[in-house]
Amino acid sequence: MDIFHLVEEMAPLENVRVVHRQLRVPREEYYQHIAACGDDFEENAQIFVQDYLKQRDDELGIVGMVRSWEEGDWVLLDATLRYPQ
Repeated sequence: MDIFHLVEEMAPLENVRVVHRQLRVPREEYYQHIAACGDDFEENAQIFVQDYLKQRDDELGIVGMVRSWEEGDWVLLDATLRYPQ
């Protein structure tokens, strides 16, 4: 069934500010911090960024997609954060 012809697009709402945070975390400490979180690497990265925001008293930021990769002795995180306006 083609449901997409039934979709109506509403007017775009620009009520959030989007920010990218790029973080570099020592690899050992990163994996120690997320050890209890489970096996989902992407979800763990989001949890880490949420914990980071809480530590910095920046809990208004809503964590969206987080890209993460290793580079040498570091884990790099590129986090998309949304801030309600």
